[in-house]
Amino acid sequence: MTSTIQTVQPLVRAPGAPGTLPHVGVAVNILVRAADTDGAWSMLDYTMPARFAGPPAHRHAHTTETFYCVSGEVTLTLDGRAVRLKAGEAAVVPPGVAHAFGNASDAPATMLIHLTPGGFEAYFDDLAALARASEAWPPADPTAVARLLAPHDYLPAA
Repeated sequence: MTSTIQTVQPLVRAPGAPGTLPHVGVAVNILVRAADTDGAWSMLDYTMPARFAGPPAHRHAHTTETFYCVSGEVTLTLDGRAVRLKAGEAAVVPPGVAHAFGNASDAPATMLIHLTPGGFEAYFDDLAALARASEAWPPADPTAVARLLAPHDYLPAA
């Protein structure tokens, strides 16, 4: 049996698009895109302000998310159970597990999010475009964000 070894070129990237999402209240920098890894994985630098509620509970059918807390504290809710990650701690959320995250503290929190396979980062590109096009947040059309999520392996928790 022979195996194919795929050579990946070295990559050095400064923080990139979409950057700060002022209407949403977070800064998302895409450090590694799926296109950089032949779709295998991607990585985000995600900074939340103090008292940020975060996204609603959701699942992914195919994506595994690893959350690594860089600074502050991140509250993860995993299948209804709250877990607090402190700087230096990580959590792996496999496909099918209902999860949400936020920042309940009085200080900003930063985490790295590793996504396997890659691709979900494109949602943040779409969200940034919607935020730039919207005069207010949330957008006047209450279904606008939900429509962005549909093609990105995002399923409601229930």
